[in-house]
Amino acid sequence: MEVLTKPEETAQAATVPTPADTANPADTDESGIFTRRMAALYNTTAHDKDRVLELRYTDIGKTYQISLTKDGATVPTNEAAEAAEAAKPDTVIETPFALWKAIAAGEVNGSAALACGKYRVTGDFSLMLNWNAYFGAGGATSDTPSVFAKRAARVINVNVACAAMGAAFLICGASGLYIAALELVMAVFWGVTVFMRVPVTCYFSAAAYGGEKMLQNPLFTRTNRILTAVWATEFLCMAVMFVVCRAYGVSPVVTVVASNAAAPLLGIFTAWFQKWYPAKMARG
Repeated sequence: MEVLTKPEETAQAATVPTPADTANPADTDESGIFTRRMAALYNTTAHDKDRVLELRYTDIGKTYQISLTKDGATVPTNEAAEAAEAAKPDTVIETPFALWKAIAAGEVNGSAALACGKYRVTGDFSLMLNWNAYFGAGGATSDTPSVFAKRAARVINVNVACAAMGAAFLICGASGLYIAALELVMAVFWGVTVFMRVPVTCYFSAAAYGGEKMLQNPLFTRTNRILTAVWATEFLCMAVMFVVCRAYGVSPVVTVVASNAAAPLLGIFTAWFQKWYPAKMARG
């Protein structure tokens, strides 16, 4: 969910002449030059499939397409909206040109602007989810683990330990009340983090979307806040189901199946929601 966080490299490239600046002499206005400089930053090592990105600068009425291939990125000579051979875009970004420049310069947080509806994205949203991989620093990382990474490891280990403890209770035939108590602890722990700056599911998913910097992405934290609340509710329901089943003398096997029946479905829902919700918000 790395939605155009802060492509500093775009801002730096905007002040350094590149061969792309003169590649299309028929298109020499500021927006065209800026777009070609941005295209020159395309990281071909991150290429996964050919795409067409369309930029619609709403405040100046200009549209450009960037063709992204394994060999690099190219911008047609004429504005894509006017070119007869314009391709069907996979991803469309509608933004004021002034805002796009401010985001590139680091003056405006791109993900926050998107969350506030200052620009919108339609079509294939996967490009935005991994924007910095395509137009950023190419995946440079630090050798020193961050405080967030260490905390994430601890949080994940605690949750794995609780799951292992629950499995051990089941295998040993422990009372359903022990398992219900464990699920209740999980529900409270996850539920409390819904109201904290970092919901617990952020620790599970941040690594897949760029790490700690994703905490500055409002769409990322909002998505995970919702998912954390959903899973906290599920843990609470599991605890209640254990107590009810044991109170009515339901067999242990049926109790386990009944209390965990929704978990696999929630796993599928989580994977879908992590992609659907940011894309929905980006469309405005």
